[in-house]
Amino acid sequence: MINFVVCFDDNYNDVAYLFFHTLLKKVSEKVNIYAIHKNPISFEAIREKLVLYEKLNNFEIFKFDHDLSQFPGITHGHISEATYYRLFLDKYIPKDIDYFFYVDADIICRKNPIKLLKQEIAKLSESEYIISAKTEVFKEKEIEPHWERLNLKGLRYFNAGVLCVNYQKWIENDISKLLIEKMINEKDILLYWDQDVMNMIIDDHYIELDKNLNFDLFVSTNNVNLDLIEHFGEKDLDSMVFLHYTGSVKPWTVRGAFNKRSIFYHDAYYELFNKKYNIINTWKVSAFTQFIKGLSLFYIKNLRYPISFILITVQSLLKPSRPNDK
Repeated sequence: MINFVVCFDDNYNDVAYLFFHTLLKKVSEKVNIYAIHKNPISFEAIREKLVLYEKLNNFEIFKFDHDLSQFPGITHGHISEATYYRLFLDKYIPKDIDYFFYVDADIICRKNPIKLLKQEIAKLSESEYIISAKTEVFKEKEIEPHWERLNLKGLRYFNAGVLCVNYQKWIENDISKLLIEKMINEKDILLYWDQDVMNMIIDDHYIELDKNLNFDLFVSTNNVNLDLIEHFGEKDLDSMVFLHYTGSVKPWTVRGAFNKRSIFYHDAYYELFNKKYNIINTWKVSAFTQFIKGLSLFYIKNLRYPISFILITVQSLLKPSRPNDK
């Protein structure tokens, strides 16, 4: 049976619920889900709904209770501490599990993933490696100065949003301990926090994950009006399984919602919550500025329900801002 691990906090409860919902609606056989959460009681009402899904075999949620005071980025609110929970996997996930898929909460499942997931487990089991991951950038492209900054020896730097993990090898090699020590000792050079650290420890020793299991839907102000079919191609769009909203601009922010790529998130959100848009503000001044800018540039044309978006955004601006998170 295929296992999933997701780490999140209160701020991502609805986002995680959306991933679980889309996953359990698409899978063709039963799966297990393990969650690591700062405050599990806040997710209890959702958990009670999830256990009713036909394709859920077991759902376990563990309360995260380790000290993160030495970890970077948390004190000043740059990121959510939940980004570090996966470094402690062996403290929570049952030791008798052979393989699991770690999945970021901000992912949408678009198609039945079971066949691809089994293929990834088979590939990993036949290799010497501990994880499968999708390469984010190759050294030759030099988009980011990862290699000099992190002293990497390999040629690939992976995105850690979806990982297939050989858990027995993870435990055997004490990967959690290595990650935690590296995080504390190298915190001054990190830009992408836990992802940087995982790349430093793994350093190109991984199986290449099928791109459709971590399909990059990077949202930015530079690709707001970019036609999806022209950019990705109809075949690729039809093949994507796990859609990953990478980067700091999320589809539930005002500027993110204007982007054509965000339609998948809001369509799924509407299906689950019967609300056409989910708009959350971490900084009202910025959200209001982006709202006015988006209207003035006629980005509203990218939206399926423009009037509803305007009303929901105005309502969100009247609510208290949510704490900053990754």
